[in-house]
Amino acid sequence: MKKPQQPTVLATFRLANNVLTHIDGDIYRIDREQAKNSDLDSISSRVINLINSYLDEYYPHHNIVVSFDSIVSTENCADVPLNTLILAESESSKGISENIKNELCSVVTKFIENVLSSRGDLFAISNPNGEDIFTPEKSNFIDGYTSTFINKFPGKSITKPFVCSVLGGKPLEIPVQGTFKSPVAQNTGTEDDATFFAHCDGVKGSEMLIFLKIVGTTSNVINHTAKTFIAEQESFLKIAAAAYASDNLLVKVVIYEKVDDKGKARSYIKNISSAHVEDLEAFELVECI
Repeated sequence: MKKPQQPTVLATFRLANNVLTHIDGDIYRIDREQAKNSDLDSISSRVINLINSYLDEYYPHHNIVVSFDSIVSTENCADVPLNTLILAESESSKGISENIKNELCSVVTKFIENVLSSRGDLFAISNPNGEDIFTPEKSNFIDGYTSTFINKFPGKSITKPFVCSVLGGKPLEIPVQGTFKSPVAQNTGTEDDATFFAHCDGVKGSEMLIFLKIVGTTSNVINHTAKTFIAEQESFLKIAAAAYASDNLLVKVVIYEKVDDKGKARSYIKNISSAHVEDLEAFELVECI
């Protein structure tokens, strides 16, 4: 008879509130209202669906299943929070490798950080569990789940904040508070696209903003004041962030303009990719930008 593998903990969601009240001896009263948290339930259930789909797509022969369980610790009777664990279990005798465990932890981190509107600038907080491990295909796969969640809970206030502790290579704590992100307007097809080259001047992840300085055919900046553009996809922020942090700031950008409800024209990034000086040879400067 095979010895069952010990479940691997990927992340823990911790409610800050006490859910048990000590009565006497080993007797406790459960505060059912404190234990309820619809936002935590929404996040945890979608994280589990995402990871299981991710495993089916990229690791179909590893026989790994992800689920959740809720536990309490009575080590400190004055503080008994409810912890929801995201657990990974393998039917294989080899268990779950450290590389796959770290990758799944990074999936959790990427999803949670990307659905929060209060996570701040991408350069203010680095992900020690390494989002760089994702190929563009894997990143887009996760972004698809992110977009579905944002569209289902657009700008919703998180009424009972909690903390997500992600394991992986290095432990990471993410405060889940504030609001969920609002969806970015998509291209309606009513405006013409414009393509140009630019130097990346930073990003603001909390508002899906990318700052660009447009360049001419010699890669010289022709406008030293950075313009603000709205990214359609989370992955665009990553590309811009990588360019900004590297020695090569040059990117190729496809944008369109759309007038918002207040009559203000806003520029949206439809596509962005890293570029090199050689790519400028056939470049025609877009005067209208």
